[in-house]
Order: sequence, then structure tokens, then C-alpha cells
Amino acid sequence: MQCINCGNTFEGRFCSACGQSAHSGRITGSYVLHDMPHSILHVDKGLFYTMKELFVRPAATIAGYLAGQRAKHFKPLAYVVVLSALSSFVAHLVRGYLGSHNDLASITLERNGVNVFIASVAPFFTHYQNVFYFLMIPIISLVTWAFFHKRYNYWEHIVVNTFLTAQFNLLLIVGHVFSLWHRGSFSLTPMLILFFISLFVVYSKLFALPPANRTSIGRTSAAILLVGLLYITGLS
Repeated sequence: MQCINCGNTFEGRFCSACGQSAHSGRITGSYVLHDMPHSILHVDKGLFYTMKELFVRPAATIAGYLAGQRAKHFKPLAYVVVLSALSSFVAHLVRGYLGSHNDLASITLERNGVNVFIASVAPFFTHYQNVFYFLMIPIISLVTWAFFHKRYNYWEHIVVNTFLTAQFNLLLIVGHVFSLWHRGSFSLTPMLILFFISLFVVYSKLFALPPANRTSIGRTSAAILLVGLLYITGLS
């Protein structure tokens, strides 16, 4: 048949040139309720499939994605944006429900150039802490690339840390929801510890060249230490 989108002649369910469906008809209720959400989020496999795979076997999943196994996966940038937005939304709801206040917004600092700048940006990054994690991706990718540049290039390190940052947002969602049961302030420390442990596991499996030895373990540990210092310094 002839594709109604690009005019290519093809056989099968989809056009081999542009991917247009062979069965595109009038827009119906089924299209609005299923096909449109599917095309945006791939909710039947893409988003939740990527989420599950990154929890079950993160290193193997990311390695497969870098090797070209991308058809079933959500795009890394879209993935981190969706989860960051969801994490921010959940945090906003939980803070509103618990009546928690923004401590950094009212902090008093000595009036000098640096502290005035910190005081001006602290309220924003307290309310939208996920923006900070997003901005950290190219920075920590530079660190991991410096330690493990023989395995992947810098842009591949960006993809690795984008996926891992997205998973960290899932941990934050769980932490915020869990804080409802304690009706207390949300503690970031346990989430950061779990995040750094997951980084060590994934980096060890993904970046270290075989055979595993003390040098590769030491290099991974040094990379995690530097990444941790950057996060803690930035959050401070």
C-alpha cells in the first residue's frame, strides 16, 4: 500500500520509510484514550519498562542502551524530565499536607557578595531541588568521563548519569511518600546514601575494564567520592 504520510510504497503494518501506521483512520474515542497517551509516554512499555529494567538490572540495561538496544526504552532526557516533574509535584503535595516550611528561605547570612547570591537562589533550589540534580548531570558526567574515558565518550556518560539521576528521583518520590507516615520532615540523607551505593554498583559493572582488580575498584571509589563531594557541597 501507499503511505498517506510520505507516499512510500510498503507492505506490513507500518511504513518502512517514516513509521506511519497502515491503519490510520478517523480519530475516535479509542484513539484519544489509548493511542495519544501511548504516543506521548509509551505507557504500555516504554516508560514503565525502562523504570523496571533500571531497577532490576541497571548496569546491563544502560549498557544495552548504549550498544543500540533502544527500541523499547524511553528516551533518557524525556525520562529524567518526566520523573523530575513527578518528584517535584509529589514533594509539593507532601510539604503542603505536612505544613513544612522552607528553612533556607529565611536563613540569615553575613552580607557579602557570595552569601547574598546564596540567599537569593536558596529558596528556588529548595522548592525545586530537582533542578539542581538535573544541572548536576553534565558535571558528574565530566567526572566519570575523566575516570573512565576509555570505555565511553562524554556524551555516553551523559546518558548514563541521566538515567541514574532519573532513578534517584524515584527514590525521592518514595522518600516523600514514606514521610507521610511519620508526619515529620523529609530527610535527604538516606536517599543520598542509597543513590551513592547504586552509583558505585553501576559504575563498577559498567565502566570498569576486565579483569576487575584493586585498581579498577579504587578508581570507581575515587569517582564516587568526588561525585559525592560535589553533591554534598552543592546541597550545602
